[in-house]
Amino acid sequence: MSINPTIEISVQMFEFQKRFWWMLSSLCEQKTWQENPVPKIIITASVLSISDRYKSLTQGLIDTFSGHLDLRVKEYASEQDFGLRGALRTNDLKETEADWMFFTDADMLFHPEFFSEMSANHIDNWKGLGTLITGPRLTTDKQVACNFVDSFDYNCKKSVDNAFEKCLTINTGYSKRGRSPGAGYFQLVEVEYLKNNNINYCDRCRDASLFSTDGSGGRFVSDIMFRQKMNGITCMRKKIDKSGSRDILKPIMHLNHWRQNDKEWTNRGN
Repeated sequence: MSINPTIEISVQMFEFQKRFWWMLSSLCEQKTWQENPVPKIIITASVLSISDRYKSLTQGLIDTFSGHLDLRVKEYASEQDFGLRGALRTNDLKETEADWMFFTDADMLFHPEFFSEMSANHIDNWKGLGTLITGPRLTTDKQVACNFVDSFDYNCKKSVDNAFEKCLTINTGYSKRGRSPGAGYFQLVEVEYLKNNNINYCDRCRDASLFSTDGSGGRFVSDIMFRQKMNGITCMRKKIDKSGSRDILKPIMHLNHWRQNDKEWTNRGN
């Protein structure tokens, strides 16, 4: 197995503080798998406090988790620089010194043994292949998840106990029936391969800006462009078993939410 590989988690976080709080709580609860250690994990969170209506929640996140996680907050100065997710991921790739980069969203939770089991059983097998590693995710009802995250007191400055297990109780099964084409919520790549082959996330970012007023802010063309640069996709998915699982790795989970083009959309730091 790999000896203490470093995995950097790259996240764009804007007005998703509540769900990100749950995500960081799940990272605090990572533990050994069959005595195999948790790899070194760095979390790089890109933020834009100047436009964020809930920046006090961001400060609460920093105060709560910085002493428990290697949390690195990258502050951007303008909506133009921050709005294109693919551009942020390109920047993170240029600056990383980690062995592996894990691109994900600010509303994902990880099984407590996700990283230790993956490191012990799989990472060595992926070295040098140049493939994009991905997998399915469990999801939730949008409104149920909104009620769920609103039930926690974020002024307590504490992580959520048993965050993943609590969210697991409200899961509704796999997003898109477990299909996982390498979407932006789970893209794990080997940094050395990218640098040796001069691969960045996107050369010309065609994502819709996060601040688009036409409801197009969730369209990330850069994800497709990045997948096309890789040497194929390794999808950690199996045929559904008797328990209903499609996961080869330990599961991950999405705290679903309304989108800007949904009539139910409101934003209170999500």
